[in-house]
Amino acid sequence: MTVSSENGVSSGQSSLTGLAPLEAVLFDIDGTLCDSDPLHYYAFREMLLEIGFNGGVPISEEFFIDTVAGKHNDDIALVLFPGDLERGLKFVDDKEAMFRRLAAEQLKPLNGLDKVRKWIENHGLKRAAVTNAPRANAELMISILGLSDFFDAVIIGGECEHAKPHPDPYLKGLEALKASKDHTFVFEDSVSGIKAGVAAGMPVIGLATRNPENLLMEAKPAFLIKDYEDPKLLAAEQLKPLKGLDKVRKWVENRGLKRAAVTNAPRENAELMISKLGLSNFFEAVIIGGECDHAKPHPDPYLKGLEALKASKDHTFVFEDSVSGILLSSTRIKLQIFYFPRTL
Repeated sequence: MTVSSENGVSSGQSSLTGLAPLEAVLFDIDGTLCDSDPLHYYAFREMLLEIGFNGGVPISEEFFIDTVAGKHNDDIALVLFPGDLERGLKFVDDKEAMFRRLAAEQLKPLNGLDKVRKWIENHGLKRAAVTNAPRANAELMISILGLSDFFDAVIIGGECEHAKPHPDPYLKGLEALKASKDHTFVFEDSVSGIKAGVAAGMPVIGLATRNPENLLMEAKPAFLIKDYEDPKLLAAEQLKPLKGLDKVRKWVENRGLKRAAVTNAPRENAELMISKLGLSNFFEAVIIGGECDHAKPHPDPYLKGLEALKASKDHTFVFEDSVSGILLSSTRIKLQIFYFPRTL
């Protein structure tokens, strides 16, 4: 079974631990390197208003997210002008020209982008930009953001056989970098982009810059961050498994034992750690103390774990590192404990 959540961690292509040694990072551009969606929204809204689209009522942000964000211009043209593709293509071309004028004056990088850039450079990782934006837009944004010398390749969806959400653009990015999907991850901000990265076989870190988190999670990113200053990103880089964890995992799996994680950590933290450690498909249940009637040191969380697994306390043991966890499970519900002393 898999662990899933609506709090920013997915059960999809989710483990970053298994990527070692890391070779490459692939970035989307719009909404991922920069918060450009407000400029796109403004350009679409004003130009559609001029031609009386939607009865002269300005399009909403919801319409923009559902119809435009992350999609290729050919698809947008078909939706906006279903009976006149030629007009639709001319419209989106004119809209892109307006966007470039706005971007030249207003485009800004996402918070923390420079830190991520330095981290990638310091680790000698290959990098490519992979986008559904027209090349003129992509290269303008990369230039404005000071990243012209950063990227080893720029892959344009419209120049591939298929644009996102098809995996073609990300597969082309891997090919251009001569990198393996098994040692590469993706930064993305749109549903179509996350789907493309996952379909290409890579973990995707989703950026919830503008698109609703619940929609992004449906595309199965590894986890979501607000921007590159998000503490979850630092945790994902620094978190390491305890020695021998993989051996214990294999031992448990080989014997067909049921397993649950039982913690007082918030669900978002718990599932991020599980994802980072490559255990999303390992645990059959994740029990959060704060979601029980009482957290540890009360026995509720461990009793909930037994209930979720339909397991007997007489045939179950626990791994714990805290005094509260050990006391409640060993003395109050009589479970066998394996104790991990903390480093003091």
